[in-house]
Amino acid sequence: MSAELRGLKLRLHRNRLCDVIRRCAVPGRSVLDIGANRGVYTWMMSRLVGPDGTVHSFEPYPANVERLNALSTTRANITVYPVALSDSDGEATLHVPRHHRRDIDALASLRTTAIDERFVPVQVEKRRLDSVLPSSARPLGFVKCDVEGHEDEVVDGAWHTITRDRPTMAIEIEQRHRQAPVTDLIGRIIEVGYDCFFLDEDGTHPIAEFDIEQHQLTYLTAEFVPHAMPRGYVNNFLFFPKSD
Repeated sequence: MSAELRGLKLRLHRNRLCDVIRRCAVPGRSVLDIGANRGVYTWMMSRLVGPDGTVHSFEPYPANVERLNALSTTRANITVYPVALSDSDGEATLHVPRHHRRDIDALASLRTTAIDERFVPVQVEKRRLDSVLPSSARPLGFVKCDVEGHEDEVVDGAWHTITRDRPTMAIEIEQRHRQAPVTDLIGRIIEVGYDCFFLDEDGTHPIAEFDIEQHQLTYLTAEFVPHAMPRGYVNNFLFFPKSD
């Protein structure tokens, strides 16, 4: 294991989202990492699902694709897709913020409204999950989605798969990226048979307790730093399929 991964492993130990992933990415499951970035969660889920499971890892940023491909050579249960998931198939521009001559690839987005700093454009392929996932793939058990404001389009392009397989999902949703309320997407998923919770430092809470002003908007001041979220800021939402 590289020094970088060892350091990331230590940070993951204290990450609440990781607690959810540990419960959901169980041995033998087929799971998705949408917006895999440098592969931290891909690596974690690969270890959790084991040799009988599969991790489908989606990431469009070329340098990160190289890292994921290198990781997949050591973990046979990882399949890397060098594409951005969306609601249509074709080409797209990935907007990558640039700060102090360094690409902030973790904040890259297909949405220009999600970008707060200068950015560099990167041409990438975009695909719908419903069209790119192999027909032979096992039903999905868990989905982690972090796409910096493009989550509505990802869900649109994955709707058939979501309603068919009914996986547990962890989706990052932020009002600062959107024009429509975050509750629009949340409500749409709830309507097809899901219970929703939000995740903060103390654990999970029913979506009825979520308040957009209290949990997001009040933090959006000049001091807000997207890659260093303040304590109390909520952007991770969990969707659990209701029992039939």
